[in-house]
Amino acid sequence: MKKINIAALSAPVANEVAASVVISPITDQLLETSEQISMSLDQHKPIEISPEYIADLIEQEKLSIRKAATEMGLSHSTLLRYLNKQNKRYNKANIAKLEQWAEQKQRTKR
Repeated sequence: MKKINIAALSAPVANEVAASVVISPITDQLLETSEQISMSLDQHKPIEISPEYIADLIEQEKLSIRKAATEMGLSHSTLLRYLNKQNKRYNKANIAKLEQWAEQKQRTKR
């Protein structure tokens, strides 16, 4: 690394040199950190699932209802009831399985 005598330079040049020497590494670190934070936030966005969203994912993956249900850890009849909106109330464990499956499929898409 080359040392520069800033005192010997004119004021505008000295300011520019000082800015490039001192601020540049700090700015680069801040930019890298902010990029890492934004990437981290993007990866942990909760997926809002819906019957339509799950149906679209199943179609995109070209899976049968039985195959998708097996991957999710659900019975095919439970998945069909969910997709057809025939549930009076949702089982939290089943919703968690749907969310986990949807997140996994989203990660493999990237």
